[in-house]
Amino acid sequence: MITMYKKITLFTFICLLALAGAAQNKDTYTILLSGASFAEPNNKWFEMGCRALHAIPINRAVSAESIAHTANKMLDGTLYTPEEFDNIDVFVLMQVHEKDVYNEANLKENYKDYKTPFDASDYAVCYDYVIKRYISDCYNQKFNPKSRYYNTPYGKPVSIVLCTHWHDSRPIFNTSVRKLAEKWRSIWMASASWRTFIYSTAHGRNLCRYAS
Repeated sequence: MITMYKKITLFTFICLLALAGAAQNKDTYTILLSGASFAEPNNKWFEMGCRALHAIPINRAVSAESIAHTANKMLDGTLYTPEEFDNIDVFVLMQVHEKDVYNEANLKENYKDYKTPFDASDYAVCYDYVIKRYISDCYNQKFNPKSRYYNTPYGKPVSIVLCTHWHDSRPIFNTSVRKLAEKWRSIWMASASWRTFIYSTAHGRNLCRYAS
């Protein structure tokens, strides 16, 4: 079983890669975490990893919640404040449930076409909404006069980290989240029992398609 020290070390390394991919020059970085029991604040690994990075942690993980909760919070604007959003450098998703997050059968090209609010019946739909919505929100910061990214060519850089706790009891989730990462042209990082996937871009080639 992976130790807390190894978990923190790997998380720190992965976030360093994500921050490097964002290509920003800042003194302090901010990392947002959304998830369930593995990620909630009492576990401490996220906060300790951020401390090692000298980064500001925003932990919105709640035990027993699903990716549908994250999607609905984005929908109603409660996952983060506008000020927090402008400062977030990396968005970490850790919804480790034995569900297929890659199935494309019910996906929409435009995230605004999904029926809302979301429920947990289709994790792939919820993941698709969260990723596309975040990319679109980042791009649209170029139009926000209160944003540091106002009038920039492609808005706010996007760095999304998809996490899982690798375990034999989650073959559906772990297989599909890897495919999801590959779909978004991610880097696949692996260790014996903890695997992390990164989607990161500092330009607009992948952003414009989902921008409103």
